[in-house]
Amino acid sequence: MFPAAIGRKDVLSKSIVIFLIAFAVYFTALLNDFVYDDKAQVLENPWIKDIRNIPASFSKSVWSFRPGMVSNYYRPMMHIVYMMNYHIFGLRPWGFHLVNIVFHAGVSVIVFLVVSRLLGRSEKGGSIPLLSDELSTVRHSLFTFHDSRSFAFVAALLFATHPIHTEAVTWIAGLPDLACAFFYLFSFYSYMRWEEGLRSGYVVSVISFFFAAISKEPALTLPVMLIAYDYFFKKERPKSPRFFWRYTPYLIAGGVYLLLRWHALKGFAPDVAYEGLSSYQYAINVFPLFLEYLKDLFFPFNLNFWHAFHPSESLLQTEVMLSVSVALIFAAGIFLAWKKNKTLFLGLLFLLLPLIPAFYIKGIVGKPYAERYLYLPSFGFVLLLASFLIWVQVKRPGYILVIMLGAISLGGLYSIHTVQRNSIWKNDLILFSDTVKRSPDSAPPRRLLGNALLDMGRVDEAIEQYQIALILDAKSVTAHKNLGLAFMKKGMTREAITEYQKALTIDPNDAEVHRDLGNVYAKSGMTDEAIEQYRLQLIMDPNSPETYTGLGMVLARKGMVREAIAEYQKALAIDPNYVDAHYNLGSAYANTGQTDKAIEHFRAAVELRPNDAFYHNVLGIAYGQKGFFEKAIEEFNTAIQIAPQEPAYRKNLEKAQGMEILPARKR
Repeated sequence: MFPAAIGRKDVLSKSIVIFLIAFAVYFTALLNDFVYDDKAQVLENPWIKDIRNIPASFSKSVWSFRPGMVSNYYRPMMHIVYMMNYHIFGLRPWGFHLVNIVFHAGVSVIVFLVVSRLLGRSEKGGSIPLLSDELSTVRHSLFTFHDSRSFAFVAALLFATHPIHTEAVTWIAGLPDLACAFFYLFSFYSYMRWEEGLRSGYVVSVISFFFAAISKEPALTLPVMLIAYDYFFKKERPKSPRFFWRYTPYLIAGGVYLLLRWHALKGFAPDVAYEGLSSYQYAINVFPLFLEYLKDLFFPFNLNFWHAFHPSESLLQTEVMLSVSVALIFAAGIFLAWKKNKTLFLGLLFLLLPLIPAFYIKGIVGKPYAERYLYLPSFGFVLLLASFLIWVQVKRPGYILVIMLGAISLGGLYSIHTVQRNSIWKNDLILFSDTVKRSPDSAPPRRLLGNALLDMGRVDEAIEQYQIALILDAKSVTAHKNLGLAFMKKGMTREAITEYQKALTIDPNDAEVHRDLGNVYAKSGMTDEAIEQYRLQLIMDPNSPETYTGLGMVLARKGMVREAIAEYQKALAIDPNYVDAHYNLGSAYANTGQTDKAIEHFRAAVELRPNDAFYHNVLGIAYGQKGFFEKAIEEFNTAIQIAPQEPAYRKNLEKAQGMEILPARKR
């Protein structure tokens, strides 16, 4: 067999092993449920259910699928991939986890291919592409430690197993980081292949760059990386303006992305400012964040979903001075590498540049630090490791076997920790219980744990967590809202009203609180107060189908059925798939003798919730009132199949068979 063929076989075998290892360490994530933002972005996302919503994905912010919701993130690729997932797997969480894992395995293979080429060019002086080398030795087994592919294999192994990636891979909502890294590195790889003579590589690279950009913002750093690569790894360095025409398509693709983003967000990066921080404090807090990112990248053994943000106020604080010192050392390392070691320089640049968007604290919602932001920069980390292995091979060849075995052992340790970390993302209760243990002094994890407990019906425990959250952050509107909801579930309407009123004292312009307070008033029979709150909410947010529906229900109770019908119609004009509006509008029509219209809306409710026995029952009643007894019997039979324990459905079936229908019970 020719040496070049042996080389290709070696690359293929190593790529397969890397893919399988990356898949294996995350295999247990297939058993995990939807957690946190997954529920809204997947389960409650109508955009992913119809390809006609693709234009909306490109023209609106990432959360605009929720009426009245504003976001400063732009993620078209996320919705497109979720849409593909939905049409293949439905709403089964394992399908969405599978796609994340495959993305990660694919990125790990690309890491191997890119590092192999970079090391090969470094060794050969940039003159011969690695994959077409004629090898001088027949040592091509998987664990040969005498060629750059083996060093690249170890680097990719550590990337595939690195625990810092669990948030991006195991959390379905981490998809944008995975997709961005995949298309970013594939674009870089295709560019390298184009320079080696693959004609299609350039076009593929530009297209992949655009896909990376619509996945996440760090992709915009790629043209800088390409320039750095050309400068250091080409025999003939760029010297004339003509050379830079090759980057023009990337700039055009980036410009198109920025125009789309500007149109969707009405700005490039709208601020989500943290209260009380000056521009000076925003600037100095970048350094502690950078230090924390480096710490978790090099020592990923105390991971946490919610890193508490305690902003520093002065440059003279010990933590800030230490972090500034580390940043200066890092900058000095970049300068020295620029002078002496091109692969090392590129590794440091890959680590830093894609991380820069994460330092824009004012534009990050929720928490400035997130482990998933290290997914793409960690490529720079493993490239640095590969550079170190090359140095050991050249300067200390007697130690290379020990160092390589140590690196592989580290990969094994990483794998164990990653598998353990996967289980933390099993469900909301486990995730936020772990988060509270690691950040006991942070209010948001307490609220999130309270939400998980509330969803499980553990109301008293949820109340305890919300109350602790309010001790930690007395100005938290969200904690007051959540506590109000928990009190409502216990039937403690007075206490619930008090919490909502406290929330409005803190932020009188929170439209959601006005709506929730309106709901409490409505359930308490305080109809005039409920109407006032609903109308205040609609002044602030005129696009809330929930509020129009709630207002309609209160108006109907006051006997203002015509006005109620108008409110339900407004709700459906905003969201034609809002089930509660269809049901209440159908009921209003039924109560005014407009049975045909009632049937139309009850049927819409059944189509939207085919597994809800109640809607089949009310549709059956409407059919019976119209005299369509055969259809009524069919609906009652369906209701009984779904909820055989409900006696009213069976009675209605018997009455329908005897041409008599019982009136609908209120839910």
